[in-house]
Amino acid sequence: MDFKEIIKSFDLKYDNFSIETIQGGNINSTFLVKINYHGKPDEYVLQRINSQVFGSPLAIMDNIEVVLNHLDSKILYYIKSKDGKSYFIDKEGNYWRIYNYVQNSISYSSTDNYDLIYETGKAFGNFLLQVKDVNANLINETIPNFHNLVIRYNRLEKAKNLYRFDDVKDEYLFLLSLKEKACYMQSEFSKGKLPHRIVHNDAKCSNVLFDRNTLKYLAVVDLDTVMPGLIAYDFGDGARSICASKGEESNEFNKIYFCLDKFEQFSKGFLTELKDYLTINEKQTMHLGVFTLTCELAIRFLTDYLMGDCYFKINYPTNNKIRALNQIALLKDIIKKENQIKIITNKFL
Repeated sequence: MDFKEIIKSFDLKYDNFSIETIQGGNINSTFLVKINYHGKPDEYVLQRINSQVFGSPLAIMDNIEVVLNHLDSKILYYIKSKDGKSYFIDKEGNYWRIYNYVQNSISYSSTDNYDLIYETGKAFGNFLLQVKDVNANLINETIPNFHNLVIRYNRLEKAKNLYRFDDVKDEYLFLLSLKEKACYMQSEFSKGKLPHRIVHNDAKCSNVLFDRNTLKYLAVVDLDTVMPGLIAYDFGDGARSICASKGEESNEFNKIYFCLDKFEQFSKGFLTELKDYLTINEKQTMHLGVFTLTCELAIRFLTDYLMGDCYFKINYPTNNKIRALNQIALLKDIIKKENQIKIITNKFL
C-alpha cells in the first residue's frame, strides 16, 4: 500500500510522517500516523475499512459523519480529505479514513477496576442519550440483520454440513437448544413491542477512550456499526465483554465466569443514564440482552469456524473454535445466574 499517496490525500499539513501498526481489532486495519510540521509533532489514527465485512464503506462513512456532526465533539473528529470528504479511496478501491488521536487517552480491552467498569457503562448510556435525536432516516443499515438472532441461527444451521462440523457437534447442538429463548427479543421487536433506537452495536470496553489521569470516559469510538437496533443489545454486549472473567481469546474454559460485582457497576453506569428514556417493555426485557448477545457471539464464532474463517481475523486455524467455546462457557454461567442478573438490572431501572 502506498501510505504516501494516502496521507497526502487528506487535509493535513506535514513536513514528514511515519506509520506504525496498531494491534487489536478483528475487522479493520489500524495505523498510528506521526507527523511533524515545522518542528511541531502531532498524531492521527488511520484506518482501512474492511470492505469484505462492510459491503458499503460509503454508507459507514455517511453514518459516522451524521453522528459525529450531531455530537459536535471536540474530543473525537475525522479529518476531511482534500476534496472535502470523510474518506479517501486508493487505486485498489480501498476506503481510508483518518481521525485525530485523542491525546492523554487510554483504552482497555478488559479491566477489574470497578470505577472503569462504571465509567464504561456510563459512556455507552450517555452516548445512546446523545444520539436519540439523530434522524433515523439519515442512518444506513451497514450490516443488515446484524443482531437478528433468527438470521444468525439460519446461517449456523446452513453451515452444519461443512467440513468442520464433526469437530464442534456438541457445541452446535447446545446453541441450537437455546434458539427459542435467544430469538425472543427479535420476536418482540417484530411484533412492535420493542422500539428500534440508534445504538452503537459494538458496546465493548475497548471502544471507550478514558482520560489517562482521571480514568473518566472521554469518548465512545469505533462507530462503524452505529445503526438502528435494540438498546438491550448494547447493554448485553457491554456486560458480556466487561464482566467476563477471561477475554474472548482465552482457552481456560474452566476459569470463565460472569462476574456479578462487575455487572452491578456496569449496570449502574449504563442504566442510570437511560432509565427515564426507556419504555416499560424495554425495561422488562433489558436483562435478556446479556444472555442474547453472549449466545449470538458464540453463534457467530462457531458459524465462522464452520465456514472457513471468512469474517473474523484469526491468529491460528482453530482460533474461532476457541472463541466459540469461550463464549459458550460464559453463556452457561450466565444461564445459571440469570435471576441474579435480572435483580441487578431491575435495581437500576
